[in-house]
This record gives sequence, structure tokens and C-alpha cells, in this order.
Amino acid sequence: MDSGLLKHPFFLPGLCAVAIFANILGADFVYDDITLIKENPFMDSWASITEAFRLPYWRITGDERNWTSYYRPIGGALLVILNQIGGGSPAPFHATSLLLHLACTLLVTGLALQLQWPRRVAIAAGTLFALHGVHVEAVAWISALPDLLATFFGLLALRAWLRPHYFKAAFWLGLAMLSKEAAIGVAFLFLFDTLRQARQRWLLQLAPCAVAALLVWTLRAWAFESPWAGLNISGTQFGLSTLHLTLISFGLIFQSIAFLLWPWPHAPFPTIRVAATPMDFEIWGPALGGGILLFGAAFVWWKHGKSNPLVRVAIGLLFFSLLPVLNTKLLGAYPFQERYLYLASAGFSLLLAHFFFGRRAPGHATTLIFTLLLVLNGTSTLANTPKWSTEKVFFNWACEASPESMTSWMGAARVHLEKAQVSIPSTSTRIQESLAALQLYQKALAVNSAEWMVLRVDREGANSGQGDALFLAGDFEQAEMVYKTTLKGYPESPYARIGYANCLTRRGEIHGQEGNRVKAEELWEKALTYYSKAEELRRTLIVAVQGQGMCLAFLGRYEEALPFLERAFQHSPENAEFARSLAEVHASLGRFHFARQALEQHLRVFPESPMAFDFREAIEELRKQTP
Repeated sequence: MDSGLLKHPFFLPGLCAVAIFANILGADFVYDDITLIKENPFMDSWASITEAFRLPYWRITGDERNWTSYYRPIGGALLVILNQIGGGSPAPFHATSLLLHLACTLLVTGLALQLQWPRRVAIAAGTLFALHGVHVEAVAWISALPDLLATFFGLLALRAWLRPHYFKAAFWLGLAMLSKEAAIGVAFLFLFDTLRQARQRWLLQLAPCAVAALLVWTLRAWAFESPWAGLNISGTQFGLSTLHLTLISFGLIFQSIAFLLWPWPHAPFPTIRVAATPMDFEIWGPALGGGILLFGAAFVWWKHGKSNPLVRVAIGLLFFSLLPVLNTKLLGAYPFQERYLYLASAGFSLLLAHFFFGRRAPGHATTLIFTLLLVLNGTSTLANTPKWSTEKVFFNWACEASPESMTSWMGAARVHLEKAQVSIPSTSTRIQESLAALQLYQKALAVNSAEWMVLRVDREGANSGQGDALFLAGDFEQAEMVYKTTLKGYPESPYARIGYANCLTRRGEIHGQEGNRVKAEELWEKALTYYSKAEELRRTLIVAVQGQGMCLAFLGRYEEALPFLERAFQHSPENAEFARSLAEVHASLGRFHFARQALEQHLRVFPESPMAFDFREAIEELRKQTP
């Protein structure tokens, strides 16, 4: 290898950034990726790119109840583009995450060089950022792409600000804030940096960024249909006192710095312990530490940042990027998440690299300690990245690392449900997987809400999930009882409505087989209304679309059923039930060619389909009937 290339300051950081996360390229969709991308019809149209600018971020999933303050149109648009390019494969998403991590690593290295620090500092900062264990969630998880985008644009904005190119800085800052709300920390950095400089032309200096912020606010106000631009919406109602929330906020600062220093252990769903009071050390202890760190850093930055680039840039980027975590109402159910630290870790890496190598040529002891630090972070990254590879691996880990979280158990249950759904009905495999899911849902409901933060939506999901498990296990009567009970407590639950409609549809089939057509049609009509309401509550639920098509087909309204069944099959051609029902309706209408095409497409997408043998026989029969 060319020795000149090895000495290039960007080579080692870039190589480490790619090598440490290369294994994510073969990973699957995990957790929110399923709702946001894999099962979201919003991702199936190029027109959704512009729609991403019109809708709040989580509204693109179609869940009318999922009304958060998040507005991330660039992230949403990028997800649509990557889904279209890759045809629904996770590979382009992971490749983009890897490229963005590489780009951010090079930008951190470039920042050190721009500050005219020794090249060894730039290499050390870039390499630490590339390997840092705090980046696992941000880089390995597709849904964290907005964090990578916000950091990428935020670092570009900071580089332009330091040159100074204020119009370029404003442009990049606007893109960063349209990627994720965390970038507002960079905006605060620019604001206070200008005020501290006390220059006569401070207004002209801030004007471009102010315009960018106004444009972002205008877009948000348009999307949320409110002059408050969605910032008045709470991500989660914690039900805690103002003092308690304030202490949690400052505790998050301490927890963030601690995890940057020692990125271990990782946990996906760190739930709030609501039983702890502001008088308990576990609350006020970290809050005191966080307050000292935050106000101490603010004092040092304000006093010395004007003349010291290390303080101005490294400490400024580190602590200003952590400011958004103080607003706990915007953070959702799990206020501490590793991905929130991705931008702040750029400042941390610059700070630590300058501490070790900035003042003089390093000795052997200094080099050894920093090397051990790199090894620690590299080990943390390598050991934990595979845990984000598949849903099964991820949720098995989540149940071990975060057993106090309902989300852990519910996710593990869903993995078993999905296996049951693709198994042949009434087989031992389907029953075993369904019962395993049922046990996990029961563990989710056993989480003590008096001890740990439990969300209403989680209890709703766990209750309806029990019904799903019972239904797939063949206990239709018990499943129907569970769904009806769930709907009493959660009348707007789309999942309980779909489950109950499935039970009605099933009972209708039984009456139809027994020759009681009147009763069967009555049940199918009722099921149709429940499927329709479920889709109204969450328009991206393909199972609700499929259910409407099935009911219409049972009622003999084949022409009406066809658009529903085609829509469901186009979204999920790997689903054997979707393929079978669509083919049957086409055949009932004498469209044998289209019936055969549906089954053939299913087998191309899913050659190992449990219905493969039956479908191949059906294809041969349909071929004989095709003119």
C-alpha cells in the first residue's frame, strides 16, 4: 500500500469508519423500521417525497393517533428514495447509513485541520469518532438516519461558520434542522457565539441563520397547521411533577457525558423508573452532576471561547448539542437514547483528541492510553452492532437488557407472531409460535406500571397482541373475547378492531360452510365496518385493506373487492394469503391469466412459500383455462 496514502490525515479515520460498521450491510429492518418503512405504503410512491414536507414525520405512517412534534422532511424523503431504489430491500438504507457515518468522520477530521491543530490531533479525533461505541444505534439502525443527516449538515454548517461563510452556514443549518430537531443545538451555538463576540455587525452575521430558522418554522407551521409549529405537542405524558422532570433533564446531561466516556452497557429501551422521587439519590444525584457539568461548561465557554478554538468549537459543539435533551416532553417514552449523542460525540472526539495530542508530541504512555481508549470503543461497537441485525436477535437482547420495558417483550412476541402467520394453519409450528407469543405478551402486561413508565399505547398493543396469538393458535372464541375486552378500554385501537373483524370473518366462514348464508353475510358486513374503521384510524394498515377485500369477496362483490386485494398484494407480494385471495377473485371473474400472474409473482418473491406446492398445482390448472 502506498505509504503516502497511509500518512494522509483522512485515511485512517475513513478506513476505521467503514471497517467497524461494514457488517451492517447485511442487516435487516428492525423495530420502528417495520412500521416506518417495511409495512408503510407511503414508501411505495415517488410522490411521497414531496408529501414528506407536508406531513409531520410520524404521520407518514398513517396512524392518526401518532401525533408527535417531529418534523423531519429530509429524512422522510430520503427513506422514500432509498425504498424506491432498493425495491424495499434494507441494503440501500444500511449503505447510506455507512456512507453518512464515513462523511461525518471525515468532517470531524477536517474540523480539526481547519482549526489548524496538529495533524496527529485530526487523525486521533477522526479515528475516535469513527470507532466510538456510542454510535452503534445511530449507524446500525435504519430509523436513526435523521440523526446522521442532522449531524452531517450540522458539521457542514459549523465548518462554514468558522471560515466565516454565514450564508453557507445558514443553508446547511436549515437542512440540518429539517433533518432532525437535535440540530437546533447548532443554531444555539451560532447565536451565542455571535453574542459573545460582541461585534458591531452581529445582526448581519445572524441574519442568514435567522432567515433559515424562519423558513424551517414556516414549513413546520404548514405541516402542523398551527403557528406553534408542533412544538406545543408533548411526545409523552409522563405524569411527573415539573421538579421531577427538571431533575431528569439535568440527569440526562450527566448520563450522556458518562456514556460518551464509557459506552457500556448498551440497552435499547431505558425506561424511566416512576417509583423514584426527586428525594431519591438516583434522581437528584445525576441531576446535580449534570447541572455542574452544564453550567461549568457554559462558564468556561463564555469566558474563554472567544480566544480558544478548543473551547469555542469542541466544548461548544459537545454541550450545545446536548441542550435539546433538556426538553423531556419532546423526547418520547425513552428520554435517553444513544443516537441522541451522535452530534455531541463530534465535539467530544475533538476535545479528547486535543487533550491527548494537542499541546506537545505525545509520549509512549499517552499514546498507549489513547490506543486503549480506541480499543475500548471499537470493542463496544463490534460487540453491539450485531444485536441490530434482525428482529429476533434485537428483541431477544432487548428482553435481557431492558426487561422492565413492555416494548422489549412485545417486540419479541411479534417475532413469534410473524412466524406463526407464515406457517400453514393448524400445524404444530403455528400453534407453538402463537403460544410463545402469548407468553411474551403476558410478560409485557406483567410489567409493574407503579414502578416503571408504561404507555397506554403499549398496554393496548399487548392486549390486542394476546388476541392475535390466540387467534393464530386456533382459539377463536377466546381471541374474540380478548378483542372485545380490549376495545372496551381502547375503543380507537385499530389492531383490536382488525382482530375482532378477523374473528367475525372466521365465524362468517363457518356459518357459510354450514349453509347459513344469511348469518354469514351479516357477520361479513359487520366485519367490513370494523376493517374500514381500522384503516381510517391508521391508513397504512395493509391487513385492514386485505380484510375489506376478503369480506367483499365473501359477499360476492368481486369487482369491489379487487382494488383492495390488489393494493394489499402489491404492497406485500410475499404474503401467501394475499396472493391466494387475489388469485381466487380474479378466477371468479374469469380473469385466469391475472390469477396465474398473482401466484407466479408470489413464488418469484417467496420461493420457499408454505403454499408453494399448492400454488404450483393451481398455476397449472389456471394455465389450462387461459385461452
